[in-house]
Amino acid sequence: MSLLARQLVVPITFGAGLPESMAKTYAEQRNDTRSGTAAVFPASAFAPEGDPSTEQLQSYYQENRARYIRPERRTIRYASFTAENLGDLPPVTDAQIAARYEADSVLYQATERRTLTQLVVLTEAAAQAVINEVNAGTSLEASAQSKQLDTTTIESVERPDYGSTASQAVAQAAFRAGEGDLAGPVRGSLGWYVVRVDNVAQIPARSLAEARDEIRETLEAERQQEALQELTERLDEQFQRGRSLTEAAEELDIEVSTTPPLLADGRVYGQPGQAPPQLARVVDFAFDLDERSAQITDLVPGQVFLIFDVDDIAPSAAAPLAEIREQVVAQWRRDQGMQAAGRAAARVLERVEGGASFAQAVGAEDVSLPAPRPLNLSRQDLAQQGEVTRATILFFSMAEGTTKRVEVPEADRWFVVQLDEIETRELAADSPEVQGVIAQFGQILGEEYVAQFVAAAENSLEVERNEDGIEAVRQQLLGTNRR
Repeated sequence: MSLLARQLVVPITFGAGLPESMAKTYAEQRNDTRSGTAAVFPASAFAPEGDPSTEQLQSYYQENRARYIRPERRTIRYASFTAENLGDLPPVTDAQIAARYEADSVLYQATERRTLTQLVVLTEAAAQAVINEVNAGTSLEASAQSKQLDTTTIESVERPDYGSTASQAVAQAAFRAGEGDLAGPVRGSLGWYVVRVDNVAQIPARSLAEARDEIRETLEAERQQEALQELTERLDEQFQRGRSLTEAAEELDIEVSTTPPLLADGRVYGQPGQAPPQLARVVDFAFDLDERSAQITDLVPGQVFLIFDVDDIAPSAAAPLAEIREQVVAQWRRDQGMQAAGRAAARVLERVEGGASFAQAVGAEDVSLPAPRPLNLSRQDLAQQGEVTRATILFFSMAEGTTKRVEVPEADRWFVVQLDEIETRELAADSPEVQGVIAQFGQILGEEYVAQFVAAAENSLEVERNEDGIEAVRQQLLGTNRR
């Protein structure tokens, strides 16, 4: 299929290019320079000074309720606990210590531990060559480095453990050699081994009395871990049956903390800040819980645990007018100003079309406005500035000798723009600018031809689309069907 696809597509894209006449026109337009005049009509210059009436404000609020929708907020209560919150556990008895000593008696027998440096090579001959070099006075590390190999040091290892990784034969040879001696060559799990004995430590046997404290600490740690496991399982079961977070916190003698209202992404609603770090993993899950449905999770597996619930749920809804009156008044005033500014811009256009000069048309307005400013911009200047607005887009899409208005709501103002002259530099067909446009559009045209070909191929076939299924998948990917 890939071969067939290439056979179809390659001839379509091969040699695709923009005609020279189109490329020349486009390249010249990319370098044109435009001059004109712009007048700005800020909303603040036309906004009402007084407050709206109660009826006006209420009507405006109802028409723009969607602006004031607050997202769902949730307050989370939480507390963490560790083994320190278990209280007093039954003490470890001497009998239990003795039983553990007996069960683990092999750990307390006399043993030998060695620190070894090993080198692994591919052949026995190579291993023997290393041994010969070391016997002649070269260090094992230097011999390995000369062959672009690395040695490995194994610290304080016992024979069974070393045998399980290298091989029993290598371990036997390494533990027969004396301190400072070489063992090998011996075949092991990775190849042929040369092993140097760096240190030999004899570990004497330990009696029950000598091992008592160590065993006690081990048993106490195990008892704590078991008690924590039993506690978390019991709390999880009790939470499922309706036990409250407060009751669990009182049992454990831990303090419950409460977050400010949070959004589903963990941000604090209405002010800077994030949910506490220990809640980072559970905030999203908390937005699927019912109120006061306590849960338990681990923060550090087996060590630190978190219990939490949702204390309060504020559903998504429009904020009451009484709480946001100042904000609504300010936006009403701004919208009124924008509407009046738009009407003023329209009046200026009418005056210009009626024969008035641009300055006269603007000056006829009753309000104090910034003086019109001259514009002289090229497309290259605009690209270098990196700031494209609705006004500049309009300026570079107008016809010469025309005047137009444009709203820039993000800046709370209208513009009236007059384009006086367009200067276009003539380019030769073989100029770098024209040839650059041809090269630039070659790939784009090829991709467009392929897209058109694929669309035509699809149209030639009878294809049924499961719109309900497509929409269900789309909603699932967007996460809008979770609740």
